[in-house]
Amino acid sequence: MRTNVFMESRTKKVNEKRKQYWVYNADYTFTVGDERFEDTVTLMKKITVGDSIKVYYNPDAPKEYMTNAGRITTKKLVLILAFVTAGGSLIICGIVKKRRLKNKI
Repeated sequence: MRTNVFMESRTKKVNEKRKQYWVYNADYTFTVGDERFEDTVTLMKKITVGDSIKVYYNPDAPKEYMTNAGRITTKKLVLILAFVTAGGSLIICGIVKKRRLKNKI
């Protein structure tokens, strides 16, 4: 259950220019058994009071929880791994090239 939603303007530098974008800060509550939890989440998508937010929690320890905003999705994980692999490959290629140049001298 959502109690408050605040729209906040933010800016970031993109190609030497400032770009404005909006985020939505939402206060929410959820209940597990007799225990009630309250927190705030920042989202990039527009939300209004009363919208639902998925909350993932540890059934053995409900104080350990997170929303979709805190999750790493499969798509994000694949992108991260692709960048790490590409970066590692470039570093290895650079080292091999330096060694070859050194051996020619």
